[in-house]
Amino acid sequence: MISNTFLLKGQQRNFLTTSAFLVLCLCILVMNFFRLTYLETSPPGFYIDEATGAIHALCVSQTLHDAWHDKFLPLFFQADTSGIHGPFYIYPLAAWGSIFGFSIFTLRLFSATIVLIGVIGVYYLSRILFNKSVAFYALLIASCSPWAFHNSKLSWDASLVPTYVILGVLFFLRKSGKFNLILSLFFFTAACYTYAAARVTVPILIFALCFYDFAAVKKSKLKYCSYFITMFFLFLPLAYSMKYGLLSSRIETVSIFGATYRAENGLETYVDIFKLFLFNLSKFLSWNFLVIDGDYINYRHSTKLFGALSWPQILGIGFLPFALLLSSRQNKEESLRERNTLALLVIGVFAGLSPAALTWDSLPHALRASSAWPFFAILSAYGLAKIQEHFKYSILIVSVLSLFFVYKFLYAFYFVFPIDGASFFDVETKEYALKAKTYDDWKLNGASGSSRRMYMYFMEGSSCVDSKKRVYE
Repeated sequence: MISNTFLLKGQQRNFLTTSAFLVLCLCILVMNFFRLTYLETSPPGFYIDEATGAIHALCVSQTLHDAWHDKFLPLFFQADTSGIHGPFYIYPLAAWGSIFGFSIFTLRLFSATIVLIGVIGVYYLSRILFNKSVAFYALLIASCSPWAFHNSKLSWDASLVPTYVILGVLFFLRKSGKFNLILSLFFFTAACYTYAAARVTVPILIFALCFYDFAAVKKSKLKYCSYFITMFFLFLPLAYSMKYGLLSSRIETVSIFGATYRAENGLETYVDIFKLFLFNLSKFLSWNFLVIDGDYINYRHSTKLFGALSWPQILGIGFLPFALLLSSRQNKEESLRERNTLALLVIGVFAGLSPAALTWDSLPHALRASSAWPFFAILSAYGLAKIQEHFKYSILIVSVLSLFFVYKFLYAFYFVFPIDGASFFDVETKEYALKAKTYDDWKLNGASGSSRRMYMYFMEGSSCVDSKKRVYE
């Protein structure tokens, strides 16, 4: 059992460490309970990007066509803004809505459930990479992560990507079972089709995984060749859309490689671009982002009341140098294996942060960098578990810190953040919709077409087709 990892000899020590372990279990349960509840309370309102995805999913479930252009089962869906929704977000959301309904609560519950699966995936990946002790701490840190918790509360495609990524890694490294590589291929493909950031993260991770598990790749060359050939063909439609389709304009708009941005900022050589990339990357490793206020620009990405890392996670990161020192005192083979695994996790963090660093607007953009949080979680869990091996009472410190963090974070998220961040979530649109329901006036001046249609369905029960007609009345 996991709890045996934390027990000491002697009745008093057993009582203390067992109590601390139970406190940590309580923190895990509480954070994941609140992840799945009060989804209409905080964040408030229903942001336009959420509404756009929702109305596409609703129309697909009712008509098999997208909401705006009446395309039959399209590969990508145009948002009201410059964004694009991918098939591995819209179609699962349409299926979910067909079963559970299309209310704000159920739409956000879909994201929360997928993120929870990602949290569990972090636990199982940590068991493969290390042991049950690291896995338990990884479960704690992933559950308490402000970065992951915030994303799980919003109904949009970016929330799904860290889960797709971590499951892709998990099944790539998992040895038991016949279909692991097929599942890995599926989840990596889903990530890349869902959100632009993953199209940078996934290739870096796959390259690193091949080196990390080189013995398995070398032993089963034919199997892994089939893996990569299949991936190549699966990515052809995506590559075409990035070059000629809906995705091409978005890349040009936000990338530091965009011709307009390069001209305006004097980025004449690739050396200039690389320097800017490193500068952008440093913003995500700064004290302010990780510890103080996270993504301080946008309430949709952070409460601005906490950093991207939780307090126990910060402690685990702080312990990493000591953990490395302790690891070096083990037998050489075990020490080398752990160091290689830590290198893989560091590359995972880099792969998660890189997409955001390759863009120029609203940095540090926590959403584009969200695939980094699972790897941060396992790294810090290793630090906590390694110290636990040599200083048994450290679990008492972690338990007290975690309990205090959970209380402070949840209070801030549900009582302070909804007030501070209200203007970022189209709360006014929801208020207009309440009036529209009373006066039967669904024009909702100032609201996007997607928001009007979503509220028509949510509050009046209009079908996809009827709501579309009435938007333009």
